[in-house]
Parts: sequence; structure tokens; C-alpha cells
Amino acid sequence: MNKEIIIDRIHLHDLPALLKLAESVGWFFDPKRANMYVSSGTMYGHRTGNRFISSAALFQYGAVFSSLGIVIVHPEYQGQGLGKSLVQRCLHQAEQMNMPVSLVATSEGYPLYKSLGFRTFGSIHRLSLKNLARQRLDIGCSGLDELCAADLPDIIRLDKIVFGADRSRLYRQLFKQMDTGFIVKEQDKRIRGFVMTFQVGTVLHIGPLLAEHAEIALRLIQPFLFFSTQSVRIDVPDKQIYFIKQLQKLGFQETLISPLMLKNADTLPGKRDYMFAIADPALG
Repeated sequence: MNKEIIIDRIHLHDLPALLKLAESVGWFFDPKRANMYVSSGTMYGHRTGNRFISSAALFQYGAVFSSLGIVIVHPEYQGQGLGKSLVQRCLHQAEQMNMPVSLVATSEGYPLYKSLGFRTFGSIHRLSLKNLARQRLDIGCSGLDELCAADLPDIIRLDKIVFGADRSRLYRQLFKQMDTGFIVKEQDKRIRGFVMTFQVGTVLHIGPLLAEHAEIALRLIQPFLFFSTQSVRIDVPDKQIYFIKQLQKLGFQETLISPLMLKNADTLPGKRDYMFAIADPALG
């Protein structure tokens, strides 16, 4: 007899089921990052018995903006409208608070999001650097300080200006999981940029990376390129054309371009010119 399929909230105790669901579509979730997804957002899924066969999450930032992500449907259940029903539930939750919703779309999900009223406002470029000989730019690493807990209020304030919403709760969790981070400040202690990195398997993920201009952004990533031989990944907004070209000079290869989509708003909030790498496609 077929088991009943119901929509249910995904909680922390459901993490093993979420990780198995992600594996079914070839996604690798670091357990700590998966924990953060569930802790930071409202996540739903279709449950059958003790396993989840779909998921979708809404991440709310204050009362002004939100991001949609972790939209997964198990291959055995695709084409049945499960993903659409979860996305609609997340959208209803956002619309009740009159909040715009952004997302970084996969090629598989793009037609669904477009049919639900999302519009494309740009793209996110994923660039990767393998364990190969690396070229140097004529930009030093001077002026960098290691990111510490005392810097959290400053980076949260900067992110609020750049992203256009309060992500303080998210940043506290990111800081706990961070592998390494650096910050650039003026002599008067005014912050000019910062970066966080996260180890995911054998790859170092760079982001978030916020900076006043590209030279500072490039200075912030130098330590991860020339004092390490591991593979590196970074997700860059398409507006950062000069930054992307400089990364390619360093040996980065563009491996993926994903549409950045928005619903219930005409523009992305914040001072996005300062955003050189996003924290995570799911988190905006």
C-alpha cells in the first residue's frame, strides 16, 4: 500500500532526511550548513513515512526582504507538482508580510519560477580555481586583519546597507561556521570590506565578500589564493564585470551562470555595487 504524502515542516531533527534528499539530486550539503538552513529559515517538505521527498525554504530578513532556496524534489517524484506547491506555500508566507522574494534559479527550476511571476534581474557567476599554478595580481595583502567576534556589529551594519535588509541572525550563524575571514578598516576603524570563507569537503567557498571597490575585494581574497593550494569557489553577481575579469586572470574558470530572480518588487534593495560575492545561492 502506498504511503500517504503530506506537507510538513522540516526541523533540525529531520536533518538526516534532508541530507539524503539532497544527495538524491546530486547536491552535497555540509551538515553544518544544512543545520543553518533549517535554523535560519522556514523549511517545508513533502513527507512520506520517515523520509522527505521534497523541500523548499523561505529565509526572511527582518520584515522587508526574503530569499527562496533549497527547492528539491526527489527524482522518483518529479513532474507531480510537489515543488510548485511548496514554492507557492513559501510565496504565500512572504506575501502575507508584503515582502519581496529573491532567488538564484537552477536551469530546472527557472520555468517554474517564471510561471509564478518571478522576473530576472541579473545573474550569479560561479567561478572555480583548481589546484593549479596561480597567477598573481599586483595587489598586496597589506591592511588585512583577521575577522573576529568584535567585528560582528560592524560587518552586520555594512551588510544591512549593501543587502538592504537586516541579516544579523544569519551572520551570527555564519561567523560560528566560518573557516577564516578578513576585514579591511580605515585608520578611524571605519570598515571598507570583509570576507568570510567556508570549507565544504575539499573546496573552499569564498563569500560573503563585501567591499567598497574591486581592489579591496581582490586584496581580501589574496590570502586564500596564494597561501593555500586547495580548490576555491566563489559566486559573483554579474554587475562585478571588472572583478570577474581579474579572477579569470588569476586562473578562475566560469563553471555556472544562474539567473537572479525577484518577485513582488521592481528592484533589488541595498547598495549592491558593494557585493562582490554572495554568501550562498539559497540565502541571497
